[in-house]
Amino acid sequence: MPTFDAKHVLLLILALAASANCGCGVFRERRAMTIQVIDGDTHVPVRGATVNVRYPNMLDFTAPRPTEATTDRNGVAVLHVADYQMHWIHADHPNYRISDDFRLGATEFQSLPKRGDGRIQRTLIAYSENTARPTVELVVPQGYRGPVKIRYET
Repeated sequence: MPTFDAKHVLLLILALAASANCGCGVFRERRAMTIQVIDGDTHVPVRGATVNVRYPNMLDFTAPRPTEATTDRNGVAVLHVADYQMHWIHADHPNYRISDDFRLGATEFQSLPKRGDGRIQRTLIAYSENTARPTVELVVPQGYRGPVKIRYET
């Protein structure tokens, strides 16, 4: 019968813990999310935008790795999103400012198809670097003193 010393047992425990902790993100269910990026001024599809999904976590070694896709000539990219508690979808293009990131909820993940079916789930608006940024002007009566509540939505 083989004998094990303490060093071999410790190495075996560390190897099992590392393999159990690192690989869990690989085995998560993935679903296809179709995203379109269009120009906010001309409404023409934006080709070559990089769309990615990130999984924010705090020391969770089982979190899936971020994935990315590039939009085609129709401005469409298909992301393969993993089943995880939080998803942040972001798009970037060198010639555009793209609308805010958005968060994908768990219930919305369940509604995604297992394979891309061509339906666009989200549309992101891209603005040329030359387009002026929107501004908001708040007018308060002269002499008013007190709280002002502002709700800002993009």
